[in-house]
Amino acid sequence: MVDEYDLDFLAVGDKTSGDAIFIRTKRANQKQIINLVDGGYSGTAENITQFMRKWYETDVIDNMILTHGDKDHISGLIKILESGEITVKRLWAFLPWDYAEDLINGEYFQNRNGVKWLQDELKRQYSSLKYLEELAVKNGIAISTPLAGCSIGEFKVLSPTKSFYLDNLASSAKTAQENPNRIYGRELFESTFSAVRDIATSLKEWGFENFKSENTSPENNNSVIQFSTLKNQRVLLTGDAGVEALGMAIGSLDQSNKPMADILQVPHHGSRRNVSSELLDVIVGDKFNTKREAEAAKRLITVISAGKNDSNHPRKAVVRALYHRGAKIFDTKKGGFHKGTSTRDNWKDATLLTYPLDTED
Repeated sequence: MVDEYDLDFLAVGDKTSGDAIFIRTKRANQKQIINLVDGGYSGTAENITQFMRKWYETDVIDNMILTHGDKDHISGLIKILESGEITVKRLWAFLPWDYAEDLINGEYFQNRNGVKWLQDELKRQYSSLKYLEELAVKNGIAISTPLAGCSIGEFKVLSPTKSFYLDNLASSAKTAQENPNRIYGRELFESTFSAVRDIATSLKEWGFENFKSENTSPENNNSVIQFSTLKNQRVLLTGDAGVEALGMAIGSLDQSNKPMADILQVPHHGSRRNVSSELLDVIVGDKFNTKREAEAAKRLITVISAGKNDSNHPRKAVVRALYHRGAKIFDTKKGGFHKGTSTRDNWKDATLLTYPLDTED
């Protein structure tokens, strides 16, 4: 049982959103443990360094966790390792080339030229991940794989499992010449990375929800999902995970006690491709009949990492759906979110969002 903790969602990103989350925990008569989950873009690295020196009074990260390899998560971590200013004890990350033999032997691919060829191809396709690995090795940092069941500090990894990771890896556009019999949702994947456009909105009555039917990308579904209880606060960190990944992850949690978390990271900066009404019913609870009932409930805190000038995130559909279920919803456009046992003087708080009367069509 921890005696002290701090959970900090940093305000990162500008026109595009990123993730950078700190968790500081301390048990009685033990040293504090610092986990950093993702690092935003490269410009976030300096903010991360300054933040931990100011609020945690340390230059040491015990666990650096990369949820997945997208630029808005990995770039800041690379910059931290390049600078050498911060001591990192352990890096937790999936390295796709470590699974080349599994992919070949599991018949995920046809017409491959062998394990060595696939390893080299994966290193080429995931060049940022390869560079992160090289920096970790250069700096003498231990590297571990955050598979479901692992413990990272006070957190337990819920997803991905090895089989789920392999299926998503084989479904990625970066692993060409796949076996089509093992692939699902290719057309859905392609739509995820189409150009993001402003979407027309219209006024809707209380309770109306409009989510995208498309799934998120395989890379996003391979996000590391973590759970912990810190001083009676159940914390669920989701990265950019989608409906399928989250549905699998929460299978190991107590679904009889809703909401299933007291603090929930809303995945993928509040994208409406990453949650659904049905999933939120399971994690948070059923919708309330009126706005007054929902506001009085205060079931849980939800946090959305969103760049201050990102006009596309969070989506109003997501904010509305959380509001319908009695959530308090914060975003990090104007300040960071903090919850814990320590105080924050001169702290610029995250914004508490109000209910949108309109939603995306």
